[in-house]
Amino acid sequence: MQAIETPGPSRTLNRSAASERAAANREANERALQQSQPDLCILELPPDLEWVFARDGSLTALLGGSTWWAGCSLPKRAARFMLKDIDVAGVTACFLHPTHAAQLRVALGHLEARQAILAIQPDPKSLAVALHCEDFSQDIAAGRLWFVAGEDWPAALEALLARNPGLPTPSQFIRPILSEPEAADRLIEPAQAVFTEVGARRTAILRERAAELLKIRPPTGRVCVVAPTTFRLWDDAGRVLREIELAGSGFTVRPFDPDQPTCASPLALAEMASDCDAVIAPNLYRSSVPEMVSAGIPWISWVTSPRIPSADGSSKRDRLLLADKDWQAAAQQAGWTPSQIRIAGWPPVANASHPSRMPAGLALVADTVTLTPPKHVESFSSHLLLWEHIRAELTSDPFAIDDVHDYLKTRMARYQIDSSGFDAGAFVDGLVVPAFQQGVANLLFEEGLAFSLFGKGWNPMQFGTQLQGPVTSRQQLRAIVSGASALVHLWPTQSHPVLSSGPPVIRAFGRSRTQFLNDVRRAPLLTHAQPHSLAAPVLNADLLASVLKNA
Repeated sequence: MQAIETPGPSRTLNRSAASERAAANREANERALQQSQPDLCILELPPDLEWVFARDGSLTALLGGSTWWAGCSLPKRAARFMLKDIDVAGVTACFLHPTHAAQLRVALGHLEARQAILAIQPDPKSLAVALHCEDFSQDIAAGRLWFVAGEDWPAALEALLARNPGLPTPSQFIRPILSEPEAADRLIEPAQAVFTEVGARRTAILRERAAELLKIRPPTGRVCVVAPTTFRLWDDAGRVLREIELAGSGFTVRPFDPDQPTCASPLALAEMASDCDAVIAPNLYRSSVPEMVSAGIPWISWVTSPRIPSADGSSKRDRLLLADKDWQAAAQQAGWTPSQIRIAGWPPVANASHPSRMPAGLALVADTVTLTPPKHVESFSSHLLLWEHIRAELTSDPFAIDDVHDYLKTRMARYQIDSSGFDAGAFVDGLVVPAFQQGVANLLFEEGLAFSLFGKGWNPMQFGTQLQGPVTSRQQLRAIVSGASALVHLWPTQSHPVLSSGPPVIRAFGRSRTQFLNDVRRAPLLTHAQPHSLAAPVLNADLLASVLKNA
């Protein structure tokens, strides 16, 4: 928004309250910055600047008593429009030249708790105004918001990343939709040069660390456990690993949380791993982070999904812990030897110790997504036709899948799509799995069967009162599980942690429509969990200790 409005006197602008809020925001932000960026200089503001509430309720300022700061009387509303399509994939994003604090607040709202923004503001005065207009103290303290400002901002940016080696270099830029984007565009090239230089320096450090660790050193008894702490529905492998007690086995666990933005770079993990005898990680492999950890340190991967990458031949001490014994053949085909493979299923999920307030009965608990094809699929007509075919087929007949990869391969053949250059992962995660889930839920709904549906991404217009909303915590998940008479297995795979949740589990995958519906109708009569391939052995301290001692 470029038009500068000149408001007259207004009774709705409570200047006293605005001034108090601005002072409180600055004080809170300064306290937080003293811990993360103590060298950041915050300028004193000109005397003709006056704090007011904008027409959308956000805090802003007037210059000379008449001109809106940044020429905008609706900063939050404008920011929502400018940033409506923001989609940050990596851990850190670089925000170029934010003109108002509302833009940073809206951008942070689009990000997950594990993601961070590094804001470049060449004008120190704009930074000072931003730190008055919003209380960012919690975001700053959590490592989610960083600032560089002033004419010599490239040097400040390089110094910031050098002081915080655990903070990943930004993988993309955030630039608001502006009619005059030149100020932001001028920052891209020098910022990219800094990121390239920092990345090269960190890579060199990683190689030096790995080479140093080739030297023989006495064992430490410490084990680095990669344990993400952010709750992800049915993807809680990090929490499971963190809670396993190894102290009685002679090992000391050092948890590494990649969900903290300041600990998310490969260098941060390498530094911790260099002080340990082994790394244990859920669904993360040495080949995913090459040259990060010395081949002399065993890398133990707990595999909770059927995707198994090729073995990294650099270390025969690496191990796979498979959550499903049926994945052994695939693991050996990927180059893992039988001596490197152990079975380690999901431990039982503890039920809530208190009575559940969740609806009893049949429960479907899963996050799903809309089945809109991504842009890279739309750009290929054959890929788009395949997407539309699978979407229509599985949402109406989820039992068409016998094996996910065989299913996808046969549908690709119908449209003469070659596997080279084809993003199979995007189709499986973004289409096949959610379409299967939605197809199962659609069937139950059309049959008029009673069930409660929990999770994100479901269509409230279709399921109405059966939709109970998202699951946002482990405590809520335990309450749902304890209140359910049975759960529906909503994934086109045999193995899944839902099978260890406690209540009876009704499979849709690998069954016929008739078999599945018969099981659902007799769900109230089920008294125990159905047999499954995760029955034994399960991941526990004894199994982990045995693997560590023999790696």
